[in-house]
Amino acid sequence: MSFFICTLNLLKGQGFYLKIKTDMDFMRQALTLAAQAKGMVGHDPLVGAVFIKNRQVITKGYHEKLFGLHAEFAAFKNQDFDVEGSTVYVTLEPCAHDDYFPSCAQFLIRKKVKKVLIASLDPNPIENGDGVQLLKKAGIEVITGLMDQENRSLNQAYFERFK
Repeated sequence: MSFFICTLNLLKGQGFYLKIKTDMDFMRQALTLAAQAKGMVGHDPLVGAVFIKNRQVITKGYHEKLFGLHAEFAAFKNQDFDVEGSTVYVTLEPCAHDDYFPSCAQFLIRKKVKKVLIASLDPNPIENGDGVQLLKKAGIEVITGLMDQENRSLNQAYFERFK
């Protein structure tokens, strides 16, 4: 079920080898991005997002500071990218509500992404799975739970707030 991205590399004088990137590799990138904001986001969760298209990372971003851009928007803060048909790896369910920022789920729908892999559903009752439902309703394939435990460890304080 994993989406594989293969890169053929030529080692000088040693022939060819195949480097395979899996869903876990891309989610690990998103988690690494999210971790960069440790101590900067206050009570907000640490969130990273990686956009993949045509077997390459197009753009990536993370929630950098309290009341800062959400990870999905941060990936586009310096430049707009064509991500139509792309796969997105995001560490926390894209938000469905509009408050300080527009809905991340609606943003992904407008960007016409094809698939979204989510490490963890957002435990905040304001979300309650609404982001996933919006994405699915728009015809976007959604997979949840990829590296959920790693994300829960990274965001332990956030998840404990909503027990």
